[in-house]
Parts: sequence; C-alpha cells; structure tokens
Amino acid sequence: MASAPNYDGEDDKRAPNIIRSPPMPYVGEIPGGLFPGRAILIKGSVLPSSDVKRFEVDLCCGLLVMGDHQDNKALHFNPRFETSTSWLSGKGDHQIVLNSLVNNRWGVEERYANVFKEGRPFSLRILVLADYFKVAVDGRHLCDYLYRIGISDVQTIFITGNVHIDLIEFQGERPRKADTESPICHGPIRKPKLPFIIHLEKGFFVGSKLTITATPLMNADNFYVNFLHDQEYFLHFRVDFPRGKHELCETSQGSVVRNSTYAGVWQREERQMSQFPFTRGVTFDMVFKADFFAIMIEINGEHFTKFVYRGDVLLNNVNKIELKGDVAVQMVVLK
Repeated sequence: MASAPNYDGEDDKRAPNIIRSPPMPYVGEIPGGLFPGRAILIKGSVLPSSDVKRFEVDLCCGLLVMGDHQDNKALHFNPRFETSTSWLSGKGDHQIVLNSLVNNRWGVEERYANVFKEGRPFSLRILVLADYFKVAVDGRHLCDYLYRIGISDVQTIFITGNVHIDLIEFQGERPRKADTESPICHGPIRKPKLPFIIHLEKGFFVGSKLTITATPLMNADNFYVNFLHDQEYFLHFRVDFPRGKHELCETSQGSVVRNSTYAGVWQREERQMSQFPFTRGVTFDMVFKADFFAIMIEINGEHFTKFVYRGDVLLNNVNKIELKGDVAVQMVVLK
C-alpha cells in the first residue's frame, strides 16, 4: 500500500496539505482531520479504457481500507465506466455510486449520472459542511451526501482504480478558540466614505460578525455588501430599492439579491424573502454572522435570511469586504 510521498523544494512550506502525483493505490493521513469548512480538492485524469472500469475516493476512519475487515468509511465515491460486452453480461454500470461502510457493512447506495470521461482530466472538490458533504466536479455541483457517521472519526483518504492523480489538496484550517472569539477586529469605524473596503489579513471565520448601521438615501437605487477573495465573490449581497409604481418589473417591489461567482462567472441568484426590509431615509442595523454552514443575516434584530456556503470560495479565504452604493453609513463594526 502506498504512503504519502516525501516533500522537498518550495512545497515544504505547505506540506502535508498538498500531495503531488501520489502512486496508485494511495492511502494517506488527512492532516488535521475533517471539520465544517474543510475542502478536499483532487485533480487528475481518468485513465483510457482498461480492464479496471471504475475508481474510488474513500474518506476512511483508519488504515484498514481493503480486504474482508475494513475500518468505517464516511464516504465512498465510486464512478463506474462499465459497459455491456456480451448478452450474458447484462446492462453495464455507468453511474457514480456514493455509500458508507459502517461496521463492515455497506449502506444504501446513492446514484448519480457519471460526469467523468475515460481519458479526460477532472477536478473533484469535496466540501465538508455541518451535516453533509457537498460534491462538485469541474466546478459544477454534483450532489450533497448526508453524513451517516461522525466526520470527526475520519483520519485517512484512500484512492484507487483507473485514475491518475496529479494533486490532492486539503484546504481550510480548523478554527482555533482564539480565532473564533476574535479572529479580526475593526471598529467601530464611524461614517466611512463609500466605496468602503476592509482588507482582512486572516480571513473570515466561523463566529466572525460584520455589523453595519446605515441610512439609505432618499433617491437610493441600490447598495452592495461584497465578501471577496481577490476578485471572486464569496457573497454578493445587493439591495435594489422599489421603483415607480407604474414600472412593471421585479424591482417595483424591491429585491435583495444574493449570489457568488465561480471562475469569474455569476452563479444562481437567491431572491427569496418574506418582505422587503429597507426604506429610503430610514436607518437600519444589519448583521452578517459566519456560522458553520452559512452566513446568517439579520436586519433590525430579526433573522432575514441565510446564504449557505457553496464551496467555490472557502470562508477563511475571504480577504476583502466591500460596501458601496446609495447609503450613508453611520458605523461599521467587524469582530
């Protein structure tokens, strides 16, 4: 069984969070284990047509990953490329199978259409959230997989089959107690001029909270609060104020848009709300608080909505918060 390769050169600074070109099959420790906010990025290629018609990525609770007696597996991710070669062989299996192994017994399979292609490169990202894994392939969401065992027991990753791996990267850091209590602290900052930007040296963490007290201008059209990693939007929060009564458009009632970008491309907008909470000329208090699985948003002391993490940008990679638009800001507090 292969183990993690040695590191030299520049990669020493980041080892063992990055593993390059491991031999197959590969089993290695997950440094720091799993926790909400962690992501595992795997880049490689499915081998051209061969006798082995599947590969697997397993998140395991120990080093016994093969044989009759195996340690528990929180996630078994298994793309299959089997085709029918004769009338005796039956229908081929060409799906992605997800499952868990608990007490040496497999559970109920969850199946999805196979988006991998033999002979083609791929990027697989497994994001760890509070209650489930969020799986994306080549930047597109594939599925969510609810935990069947506790992720705190997961220790190792196992990869085998008809696949070549170029890179395994373990992203995200476990929040330390000090970070959770006060990872960043700015403020109160009073009456900043817009556009206003806060640069974060250590990122945004679970427990971090941004509070904004502001008054929309009487002729306000919109304002924005953006959480960014460089030019990538982790959260774009845009308030569009109601327009004239005779304009037949969605914004005639006002809207609050939440979105993000992946590789510079806007993703799916979220617009659901019970009622539009802002009024021109009326001061509001708005709070963005980072939870384990979402940004929780409060307006005037009441829960407004939540923005569930999409995994394209990790929470602790946010390095900039931007506020701009048609508001007069009285105070900003970040802690």
